[in-house]
Amino acid sequence: MAGRAEGRMADELAPPIAVELIAVLVAVADGQPKVMTIDDGLALPSGPFEVGHRSLQSGVRAWVERQTRHPIGYVEQLYTFADRDRRGGAHAGRAISISYLGLTRAEDAAAPHAVLLDNMSLEDLRRAAAMIAGRAISEASGRVTKEAAPAIAATGVDLISVGWLTHSAPILDIGLDYRE
Repeated sequence: MAGRAEGRMADELAPPIAVELIAVLVAVADGQPKVMTIDDGLALPSGPFEVGHRSLQSGVRAWVERQTRHPIGYVEQLYTFADRDRRGGAHAGRAISISYLGLTRAEDAAAPHAVLLDNMSLEDLRRAAAMIAGRAISEASGRVTKEAAPAIAATGVDLISVGWLTHSAPILDIGLDYRE
């Protein structure tokens, strides 16, 4: 019993710990290394490790993609800063910073993740899908019917958005009423 009580007291006395994930995202452009920054070059992509992240690497990937809208290719842990008296900003407890090196492609930095192709003819969709050529996700929308969907899919687009599924759907009201 004494061991459990002592363990509980130690947990209650332990200061809170904040874990920050920081990424140095590098690409090579014109033979020169380039580092991707945020906030007009004043900061590196970073954020706290959250309970929803399944690993430290998935956490750093999530923060980089959220802040830069750019995926990381290879990622490797560089260094961990965890000195006993290290404190973070407004955080009163101990701060641990884990830095990562992420590699990416320079041409991807300015490339869109997805291209919406709205209300285009089949021929225009074919040309657009060929121009995008897998460098982004292509999504066709507008004037999509059940009958037109196979022809649109044959143009080479990646996704088809359809409104006809919801435009004419009958209303269904499901409720859980409790009566005594």
